[in-house]
Amino acid sequence: MKRQFDGNRLYKLAKNLVIFITVAAILYVIYAYPIVSSTKYLTDCDKYPINSAGYTTCLHFAITVHDIYEENLDHAITTAILLPLLFFGGTALY
Repeated sequence: MKRQFDGNRLYKLAKNLVIFITVAAILYVIYAYPIVSSTKYLTDCDKYPINSAGYTTCLHFAITVHDIYEENLDHAITTAILLPLLFFGGTALY
């Protein structure tokens, strides 16, 4: 007995998956935007003397974390916009 794929169930699964991923991306954007737009984590390095090894290490770490958040924020925004547009726009054209 072979199992048949039901097109309606597969479409509902894909639709729910797209909606879940889009909501997760939007929630991440809401979480990460204030972190990327603030410079609070850079002021944490003020506890070290300027031009010391600790200050340089702290600054390097803070800038690296900022770059990672910024890159992930860009990916999340792109996913939140393009994924539903491609999926639901493609099904509307179909």
